[in-house]
Amino acid sequence: MVKLSTFKGKKVLITGGSSGIGLATAKALSDEGAEIIITARSKEKLKKTAEIIKGNVSTYTTDVSDLKQVLSLAENVRSDHGNIDVLINSAGIVHPGTLKDLSMEQIDSTLDIDLKGTIHVTKAILPLIRSPGYIVNISSVAGFIGIYGYTAYSAAKFGIWGFSQSLRMELEPEDIGVAVVFPPDTNTPQLEFENRTKPEELKEIAGAITPISPDKVAASIIKGMKQGEHMIFPDSGSRSTYHASRLAGPLIRGWMDRKVDRTRKKE
Repeated sequence: MVKLSTFKGKKVLITGGSSGIGLATAKALSDEGAEIIITARSKEKLKKTAEIIKGNVSTYTTDVSDLKQVLSLAENVRSDHGNIDVLINSAGIVHPGTLKDLSMEQIDSTLDIDLKGTIHVTKAILPLIRSPGYIVNISSVAGFIGIYGYTAYSAAKFGIWGFSQSLRMELEPEDIGVAVVFPPDTNTPQLEFENRTKPEELKEIAGAITPISPDKVAASIIKGMKQGEHMIFPDSGSRSTYHASRLAGPLIRGWMDRKVDRTRKKE
C-alpha cells in the first residue's frame, strides 16, 4: 500500500485544474508545499488560476480528449519538470439527458473527455511518475450507481472506476498507488451548467442531495493519499450510498424509480 506522508516538494500534475475540484485540489496541495502543474482547455482560465494559487505553479493548455495534445503535454512536462510524483485526473464534463434526447456529439464528448481523457493522460504521463507516487482519478456517485438522465455520464464514470481498479493491480508492484474518488453533487461551475438542462426526473432525485464544497473533496483526496486509500468518499453520504448500493441495490433503485414516477404524474 502506497502512502504519501508529505507533499512538500512533490510535483503534482492536475488536469481540469482551472476550476471546480481540480482548482480546489491545486490550491490545497500548493498550501502543503507541492509544486503544481495544471492543465485545462482555456488559456484565459489558466492564467487566472496561476494568479490565484500561491506557490510554485506552471500551466499548460490541453484538451485531454485530443491524444496529440496529450502527448505534447507529456513531452513538455518531461522537458520542463522531469519526473512527477502525483497525477490527478480531474478534467470532466457532463451533459445530463436521456439517451433519446442526447445528441451523439454530446455522448461522444462526455466519453472522450471524462473516460478516454483520463486514460489518455494516464498512459502518456505514467512513464514520468516516480515511486512512491500516486494517480488519482475523479469518478462520481454516478460512477457506481446508474441515475436517470446520466446515461452518458454514468457510462464514463463507471468506466473510470473499472479502469482504476485494474490499474491499481498493475502498478502496485511499482509502488505507485491508484485512487478513485466518488464525489456527490459538488458546488462547481459544472454543476451550475448541468442544473440548467437536467431532466425533471433527475432534478427530483438530486433535490434530496445537498451539494458539498470542492474544498471538501480536495481535503478528502489529500487525506486519501496520505492514508493509502484506493476508494475515496468525500463525505458520509457518498460512502453510505456506496455501501447501500452494494447491499441493497434494489431498494436504492426502487427509491429512484418512485421519484421518477412522481415527476411523471405531475406532468
